[in-house]
Amino acid sequence: LRSQVANLNPGLIANLHQAAIDLDGERLRALLLTVRDQNEELARSLLTLIDNFAYDELFSLTSSVGEE
Repeated sequence: LRSQVANLNPGLIANLHQAAIDLDGERLRALLLTVRDQNEELARSLLTLIDNFAYDELFSLTSSVGEE
């Protein structure tokens, strides 16, 4: 997943990261519409994380992308 997230627009990654920090499931779902336009498989994977309240994993995926 990490490499797929890294291919997203940096602004989108930042928005996903902030929404994960805020535990904002509604905002995350809205952002996934944009992700889906770029990578449907990734959007499904991220939705699974959201549905399972795995915000920590989503936070980790989006925070480390800019650090690599």
